[in-house]
Amino acid sequence: MKGLPESVEVVSIIGTLPPIKGISPYCSELALMLARDRKVDFINFRKIYPERLYPGGTRCHDLYPVDLNHPNLEVRDIITWYNPLSWIRAGFAIKGRKVIAQWWAYPLAPIYLVILAIARLRGKKISITVHNVEPHESNRLSRLLNGTVLPLADTLIVHTQDNKDELVRRGWEEKKIEVVPHPLLKAGGETDIESMDKEEARRALGLSNNHNVLCFFGNIREYKGLDNLLLALADLRKFFPDIRLIIAGQPWGNWARYQAIIEESGLEPLVISKPYFLPFHELACCLKASDLVVFPFKEFHSASGSLSLALGMGCDVLCTRNVMTEERENVFVVEDSSPDAIAEGVLAYFLYQKQAPLPAREAASVVSQDQLQR
Repeated sequence: MKGLPESVEVVSIIGTLPPIKGISPYCSELALMLARDRKVDFINFRKIYPERLYPGGTRCHDLYPVDLNHPNLEVRDIITWYNPLSWIRAGFAIKGRKVIAQWWAYPLAPIYLVILAIARLRGKKISITVHNVEPHESNRLSRLLNGTVLPLADTLIVHTQDNKDELVRRGWEEKKIEVVPHPLLKAGGETDIESMDKEEARRALGLSNNHNVLCFFGNIREYKGLDNLLLALADLRKFFPDIRLIIAGQPWGNWARYQAIIEESGLEPLVISKPYFLPFHELACCLKASDLVVFPFKEFHSASGSLSLALGMGCDVLCTRNVMTEERENVFVVEDSSPDAIAEGVLAYFLYQKQAPLPAREAASVVSQDQLQR
């Protein structure tokens, strides 16, 4: 590695980088942040899953624009999911005294067990970043595999205090768990989307400046509450005939159930459906065109990369309290994922916050009493 003197600390990261989907944007930002004042040895996957396990495929060559050409960052593509010899090689290839392993998908458990066991035998200090304290689609096997990897860590890193509390409730030592907030994803590098304004983005999607535009994006999974958002939209059109919803993301399951709600509720004219994994430029256009990005999660045990990207791009966000516990700039919180709660929050935003800023909780209270009960 060139850049800093040889005596500077080397930290090894195990994870993924673009074009591999999933947590690669997070890993990119982490690697670049650490490379500011130390050397970073990034051990990357060549192939991460069988393609059939990842709806829409594992790669997108317009995933997240970022320049990883940094003098203090060395990237080595070593790990292949089907080759145990590559797992062994990765374990012995680790250069840093400290290892930060990204843990987010239980099918990778055998790979991580081998790599981290070798790292421990070599005397490395291991931190594991637990992106999903509870696997998204949890079952006995996923919880078992999740639990086999974490004991190999000297330190567990989570993104929220709620995640830490949950691990403590499950018996992990509190002193071994650190809370490090999820960074905003700002998509570095040169992109033509940066010069696109809201009006231009809306024209590209067939929208006008008169529309009140919501956006739901990210992998579409049952726990994310898209069904409840669609039911809320059916109520919201009574107040905002020009409301529109952009749905942008790859279904992980049966898209037909959402399409059925759209058709049965007569929402076809209000919904722009893009049920596939969007390249970054297309996704960024959807976010630029939106007034409010909605995360109506029914349950949540991790940190949201989609939320971090929305905030990093300067979007206003409405989310449920299990995603973020307190309001902050550009973030408005509703208590739960029920259609009524979502509708109240959206109504408060458009009637009060967008016109004359008002604390989101107060606005929602005014709306629930004065509007939805009519």
